[in-house]
Amino acid sequence: MGSALIKATPKASISISDPIIPPLLYETQIFATWTLNDVKKLWRCFQTQVFGFALVEAQFEMIISATDESVAEHVPLNKLFDILDNDNDGRLDGLEFLGGLLLCCNATFEEKARFCFEMFDFNLNSSLSDKELVMMITSCVCGMNILTGGQEELEPDISIVESIVKDAFIKADSNQNGAITYEEFTYWARTNREIMAALEKLNQLSLDARNDIDTDDSADEIDEGDLSDTQLDTDYNSKITKKKFNNTITNQWLNQIQEPTNFKYCNDDIDGPHNNL
Repeated sequence: MGSALIKATPKASISISDPIIPPLLYETQIFATWTLNDVKKLWRCFQTQVFGFALVEAQFEMIISATDESVAEHVPLNKLFDILDNDNDGRLDGLEFLGGLLLCCNATFEEKARFCFEMFDFNLNSSLSDKELVMMITSCVCGMNILTGGQEELEPDISIVESIVKDAFIKADSNQNGAITYEEFTYWARTNREIMAALEKLNQLSLDARNDIDTDDSADEIDEGDLSDTQLDTDYNSKITKKKFNNTITNQWLNQIQEPTNFKYCNDDIDGPHNNL
């Protein structure tokens, strides 16, 4: 059933069952190093700092900085926002962004499934309606689409997602009460070979991104080492040492840099999305 999503949208760059999933963009590879706790921390910041579903650039930069300062070291946040804003309207869909992060982060299937279920259980009744499941699938697929560089026109057709959800309720809603519990949800996902195959490909995509990040870090360390050796060896007569070089250049700046006092830290004591938007 899940294959209908890609068949009905032949130009789509990603779907829950697409056998060919594009790699993460270089700018978004950093998110593959995040753990589930990082995603939860961002979700908590989103709940407390943002009203509604949309993120403007200032809000995006604020919650990313509060969650993980190393993201800005990997890519300028204004550039990252422009890349993720695939429809160029100056806003990001927060649920799509979180759905994409959840799929590519370093966590187990059970951890991702539990948090995703809770995040989209908007009425907090420990079950998902068909509309909530449609929003979950759509947000996760669209989220991966923006993390891999897809444009708005490549997002899945809502009618196809609704067909997948209908199939899920037929197979998993055991008491036919119009709602799926967490146990029913995970049963449906685990028994759908196409979904599990897609999740396995997403795991490999995340692993590849983490390996690329590690390779880049190693290359940077080598480059820095080569630069230091070159700097230390350029003047063979004076034998300038690294310590002397640092004293010469940096002493004039000592005590001139002050720590900002108006930065608002985000509470990172997070157990999960207990509150509705």
